[in-house]
Amino acid sequence: MNQSRHTWSLDSTKRPPTFVVVMFFLLFSGPPSLRLRDPGDSLDSVIDPTVIVQSLVWVVAGIWTLFQLRKDSRRGCPMWMGGPDKLGILMILFLGLSTWVSEAPLLTAFKVGQMLVCLLFTWMFIYRYGVARCLHYVFLGSVALCLAIAVSAFAAPDLVFFLDDGVMRLRGDPIAVMGTVGTYSTILLFLKHQQIPRWMFWSLLAVLSTLLALSLTRQAWFLVSASVFLYFSRRSKGAFLRWIGFAFLLVFPFVFVYYILPALQEYRATDTIWSLTGRTDLWVYLVQVAFARSAWTGLGYYSASRILALDFNSGMGTAHSIFVEVLLGGGLLSLIPCMVLCIWLARQAFRFLSKNRTDLEFACGTIFLVTLAIGLLGGDFASGEIGITFWSLAAALPAMSRHRVAAHPIAPISNHPESPLRLRTNPLHT
Repeated sequence: MNQSRHTWSLDSTKRPPTFVVVMFFLLFSGPPSLRLRDPGDSLDSVIDPTVIVQSLVWVVAGIWTLFQLRKDSRRGCPMWMGGPDKLGILMILFLGLSTWVSEAPLLTAFKVGQMLVCLLFTWMFIYRYGVARCLHYVFLGSVALCLAIAVSAFAAPDLVFFLDDGVMRLRGDPIAVMGTVGTYSTILLFLKHQQIPRWMFWSLLAVLSTLLALSLTRQAWFLVSASVFLYFSRRSKGAFLRWIGFAFLLVFPFVFVYYILPALQEYRATDTIWSLTGRTDLWVYLVQVAFARSAWTGLGYYSASRILALDFNSGMGTAHSIFVEVLLGGGLLSLIPCMVLCIWLARQAFRFLSKNRTDLEFACGTIFLVTLAIGLLGGDFASGEIGITFWSLAAALPAMSRHRVAAHPIAPISNHPESPLRLRTNPLHT
């Protein structure tokens, strides 16, 4: 088999300027709040220096993105937007309409604006600088945040350690969610291990494994383990070994739930697994409220869950699921395009997991499915690590599919400007 098909190239014919790189990492990191904030402060529109800094970052990113779109349009070379991005724009539009019924309109408008900036910025980044470079920056950003959490664990433990069910957990929330950035960095570390010096690989693996263990995030343990098993099963040369690996993946969830987690009972209670740490009860309550009060237009994106979730459980400040968040905030008008978008992308991602795909395609498929799983259990597609990664891959997966169709056409490819099969100039830069 051609060796080049299994090389994850990080080179690009066009390198992003320093401003774009800095903006990418700022948006990916949140930026970090570096303090705990009362959930009610957002509802009351309380402004502090951290809020001002974060707002400025997102406003600057939005202005820059709009300026670039205007410049490309004036030059007569507007970028082509795929179906998933159009669905994302439609979903964001309906979420924006919920601002008028929100009890905290500034919070809703800000979160909707963040999601729009995420979509447009990452779409432009993928188009100009390539999929491989974007994943490389996701890896670097995740590792940097993990190392920042590790340093804080010694320098400022109260900032990253939190008491949960009588056990101290390295959650890292004021800097980044340790379970999320630890999952991204560990999975991508394995996928990139051939391009990293051996001493660096083992050092990073030791640090990341320790941080994930201290985080006591069961979801992260499961996603990392499943992704690593899938990666090695895919790379095994013998058909028999691959079948053994895939068979193990089928039984792994049961082994993980019934044997591995009970063995860790003293560190994290296992009786909350079946309710997803209270999430299922919260979801039932929020869905009932959504359908009873405003099924089609919602009650205000992010603000409704902030109010109702706190009323249900003082320890929960969000809906803890992107789908419930969208339904409660924007109603069925927002949920329908959100569901279609996620199903569309998940279908493409699963196709990228097969052995005849390149390492870059496999990486994109794996990270997207991991991102979707995190979103199902509480990730925020509007901003931060989850938002930047989700919308980057929302642009990358269709672009890579078009690239493959153009490289191995089964029918003549239309050169019409609006044709979804028209291959743009080097869209992957790989």
